[in-house]
Amino acid sequence: MACSRSQTGDRRSAALPDTPTLREAWVTGLVAAPWYGIMGPGNMPSPITEKLNKEISAVLRRPDVAARMQEMGLVATPMSLAEARVWGDAPRKSNATVD
Repeated sequence: MACSRSQTGDRRSAALPDTPTLREAWVTGLVAAPWYGIMGPGNMPSPITEKLNKEISAVLRRPDVAARMQEMGLVATPMSLAEARVWGDAPRKSNATVD
């Protein structure tokens, strides 16, 4: 029995360039790519949050860091604080729960 493989992101991974996305393979309308973030206390002062976001984003944009992440199959995609808040609001707005 042959094993079919695919990846769930919206584009092929540099770590698996010969592995098609689900869209390429057979499923349309599904993109499920993981993302990682650094969280802090909800009452963290804005100047500290902004400074951390700026510094972490700068590190993620460094060519050596991006290259190392790519070797691990990851793509650094720094987000603004507004973009990160959208992701934080999504579970609350959807009324999602942990089973």
